[in-house]
Amino acid sequence: MDLPTLLICTVLACCLMIMSTSAMYKLNKDEQYLRDWIFVGVFFLFSNLLAICANSFQLSSPIFPALGNAFYLAGHASLYSGVSLLVNKKSKWPIVLLISVITIIAHSIPALSESVTTRILVFYPIIAALDIAALVLLLNSRASEESKSYWPLILLLFLFVMQLLVRGFFLLTDDAELTLLGNQFEQTFGHLIVIGFIFLLTICFSIVVSWKKEIKLRKASMTDYLTGWFNREGLDNFASRIFKRDVQGNLASGFILVDIDHFKSFNDNFGHAAGDTVIQAVTEQMSTQLRIDDYGFRIGGEEFAVLVSNTTKQ
Repeated sequence: MDLPTLLICTVLACCLMIMSTSAMYKLNKDEQYLRDWIFVGVFFLFSNLLAICANSFQLSSPIFPALGNAFYLAGHASLYSGVSLLVNKKSKWPIVLLISVITIIAHSIPALSESVTTRILVFYPIIAALDIAALVLLLNSRASEESKSYWPLILLLFLFVMQLLVRGFFLLTDDAELTLLGNQFEQTFGHLIVIGFIFLLTICFSIVVSWKKEIKLRKASMTDYLTGWFNREGLDNFASRIFKRDVQGNLASGFILVDIDHFKSFNDNFGHAAGDTVIQAVTEQMSTQLRIDDYGFRIGGEEFAVLVSNTTKQ
């Protein structure tokens, strides 16, 4: 496959990523990490558009590889920033900007500006470091409810880093000098890898968003809107699972049943809004006494249950 075709395919893959991620963000405005992932596609798109311009018009100015590589590294940095927002609620945009500036400045070094092979060998470790940092963040979040949706992205990042290391090794042991916008096997294979990476990233982003939405809907179906405690459906879901776990661990589980005395008089004398305020106040006070292994449920109008687990009979 010739270089222009590869670049056009990459641009189309980037456009698909941008459109898909933008649509997901429009429907899920609270998922802020999607903004950074939109920029992954934008930066990759700009990188390849510059390559198309340089190839089509036979432009040899050093500004094209400088900006192209800066956008490409910024794409990987934005991926890392999005993962950080996803798992830690912390943006890493200063790193995105810093890496972009450093990449442009690095092209003023003659050894880098004059050799495509040298640039690849210098920038590959940076790309690998960014992807490994994102990989570590995802692996450290295995205990979260959303962690199962991270595994496709974890696997993709792992495979991408591995192929970077393998390709870097072969470049070190190969005497052939790569050329800008060349059709050598190493560069053609690299373009194919990037196309596949962008397509699979788009799928991984979709899996994460869909899984998080499913968890939110599941929680909403099991949560009492007034108190934030679980409802009767949540009780059915938790009780058998907790009891089974504690029996296997030779631990005790049980219920504390609570209701509010004379609650009807609150509603009759002060209205249902006041009654709702009383319910919220009671559950807020009870919540301050719950341990991490205790679960609160609203099982009726003014009736509550606390599932106490991982404890002793006494």
